Amino acid sequence: VGGNNGAGCGTSNSEFHPTVQALIENNLADELVAGCILPYVAQAPEPEFQSTPAPDTSLQFGAHEIGGGSGQQYVLVENIGDAALSLDCSISGADSSSFGIEACPAAISAASSADIIVQCAPQVTGILSATLELSMNDVDEADASYPLACEGVPVPLGEIILRQGFEGN
Repeated sequence: VGGNNGAGCGTSNSEFHPTVQALIENNLADELVAGCILPYVAQAPEPEFQSTPAPDTSLQFGAHEIGGGSGQQYVLVENIGDAALSLDCSISGADSSSFGIEACPAAISAASSADIIVQCAPQVTGILSATLELSMNDVDEADASYPLACEGVPVPLGEIILRQGFEGN
């Protein structure tokens, strides 16, 4: 506990529960004594967002055929706080129509986790990019984003094998 020459209450890094009357002494020659009443202020429960991978980490889907199956990427969202975390997921950007959100929990209870599942289903050929955006009720991290990258490749043409001659009835 620190003091300020006995004229009042000094600063302290200590927590006192509940309201406590503290007697703070100093080592001044005149033996002054200062008294303080330090109220306990309870912290309201708060959600606390954490994710794997961390925000701003690019999610790479690789190459996928146009109109074919899609690759999936996962973002593990953890609520390490002591209140429910509300979550809203969206995809923005020029190529957002080639990406989709397969799973996004609306809320994650305290001390729990859930996966966000994102997919790429290319609509055109070429390198595609967009951004997964998360909005939440975490006081110090209300938003998080993850760049998305995928490559749309053409569907291969089938092969036709021609042979000379015909046998049969």
